[in-house]
Amino acid sequence: MPRPALKYPVDPGLLSGFLALSPWSQTEMAKRFGVGRANWVGLLHGRRTIGEPRFRDLLRWVGLQVQDGELCRLPGLVVWRIASAQHVEAFRNLPATLQPKDTWDLVVSSPVPDRDWVHLLVQKAEKFPLLLSVRPQWYPFLQTFQPGLLRHHRLWCFDQAVGIEKIHAVLGENQPAVPLETGNRWFVARETAELREPDLEEWARWMRQILHVDTSAWLLPGLVENEGGKVQEKDASDDPQVSGKIWTYLSHRLDLGDTHASVCSIPVFSLETPGNVPLGMVRLDTAFLGEEAVETGRRHRLAFYRDDHSGVLWLIRLRDPAGCADSAQPTSGRPQSLGLLRREAVLGILAGSPEFLALGNVVGCFKSRGEMERCREELAEPE
Repeated sequence: MPRPALKYPVDPGLLSGFLALSPWSQTEMAKRFGVGRANWVGLLHGRRTIGEPRFRDLLRWVGLQVQDGELCRLPGLVVWRIASAQHVEAFRNLPATLQPKDTWDLVVSSPVPDRDWVHLLVQKAEKFPLLLSVRPQWYPFLQTFQPGLLRHHRLWCFDQAVGIEKIHAVLGENQPAVPLETGNRWFVARETAELREPDLEEWARWMRQILHVDTSAWLLPGLVENEGGKVQEKDASDDPQVSGKIWTYLSHRLDLGDTHASVCSIPVFSLETPGNVPLGMVRLDTAFLGEEAVETGRRHRLAFYRDDHSGVLWLIRLRDPAGCADSAQPTSGRPQSLGLLRREAVLGILAGSPEFLALGNVVGCFKSRGEMERCREELAEPE
């Protein structure tokens, strides 16, 4: 007579992604829980390899419970790490009831923040906090489906008595789930930590330039940015340093590049030697270009073309978002205003000619220093 199938409250295969993110290996967890390796692997593949009471013990051991047929977390801190493409996919495919809120804080080591991991903390003030450590090379992949990772709300520090290596090794002593009271002792406010400010500022610059993370919320608190990109104080005050803070905020915004809604990156090409490789890139914001032009630039439809003889820079709105004249698709016809035109391999800024093909329209012109001096002299001449 066949053995009756074991009844589990949920599909055991749902545990696979949750446990794959643990700093402990599957072998280590099987050993600590007291289950053979083969039974453990079979369980994570959806097979019922242990009794139903033992399965419920496993859920509690890893910090989970079943409510209304869904896996949910028990109160306590969960510690995960993402160091591979498999980890990214496991995180992305977690059941909705196990997905964290997309409102993240940062955690750093002190006195010097390290760059081997990016440590993230979510829901610290609630019953279900999560500490997620991510290798920097995988951080951009998480940003694609967790946009909150582009801007963090607060900065915490690890207590100097612990570090991420110790946390990953110990977790909840003999279980992956960490009691709330234990986990809360691992984090201290930035104000009470012994952080070296120059090291913190250098690390924040690395976060902006390499990972495109906006650091203004915790590095420059008290400033807000309106829809038009203007930066001002959140609460009016007589702070004499506010102008310097705004200056710093705007420079940090340029560090972020196209990931910031008020900034676009524009390639610079040569009129005399056209090609599909730019000479350089320029980052501009809405205060200079205006909102409409920045949005056009963010769609890769703006480019500078430099006249190598005069030094004049022509800002072109391209008809094709390819970003360069060699690959742009020309259209025949005379532009209504000055445009970037091409005939065979020759580019020029003209008002239109039937022998040339229009690649885009001129939206701006920036003169070289020599041109500016000549204009100044002309204006200074008496009538």
